[in-house]
Amino acid sequence: MIMMKKTLLHEVKDIEHEALALVAQAKEDVAQELAKIHTNVEAAKKTTELKAAQTAIAIIAERKRTAGEEAREITEQSRSIALQIHQAAEKNRSRALEKANILFRKEYDC
Repeated sequence: MIMMKKTLLHEVKDIEHEALALVAQAKEDVAQELAKIHTNVEAAKKTTELKAAQTAIAIIAERKRTAGEEAREITEQSRSIALQIHQAAEKNRSRALEKANILFRKEYDC
């Protein structure tokens, strides 16, 4: 009976060691999986940040291009209006000089 108890005790201890080894292996597997998940999350985060930065750069470039086009259009309109004003002023100046000459001639009988 003592022999049987030792054998049974050995078997229980062996099973306990196997269980501890399985638990230790499971812990190691979980730690490795968590490390992989962490690595994947970091990679996804970096990829997302890179895409966000690229998108922001593209949006800024597009806005700058649009603003430049609008500024050129406004400049062209301003030049056109300035030219129209200048031409109108030239006509008005010519008319004013003609009227002044007419009035001067009438006044001084020239």
